[in-house]
Amino acid sequence: MIDDTRQLQELLVNQGTDLAITEIMAVTPSWMNKTGGWQMERLTRLAVGEDKIGAEVCLLEVAKGAVYHTSHQQGFEIEALANLRPIFLSNMIQGH
Repeated sequence: MIDDTRQLQELLVNQGTDLAITEIMAVTPSWMNKTGGWQMERLTRLAVGEDKIGAEVCLLEVAKGAVYHTSHQQGFEIEALANLRPIFLSNMIQGH
């Protein structure tokens, strides 16, 4: 279980004959997924950017198409993120 984007990126880069990632699941709390509880969904895209005060914000896109973010700012807008950089796309998994 990985809880850091840098750890995930390192694992993705180091895939080889002895390490193959076949699926990545995102576990999100209710405040993020806007439901009554925690959910686990297949991650299709992960990106990291900076909000208007320079704090790091993660964007998670899941298989059903929902996009979640880690910001707690009131009125946060995804479009306002600067320096947005991809960490993971589902086609980065071996065999895809």
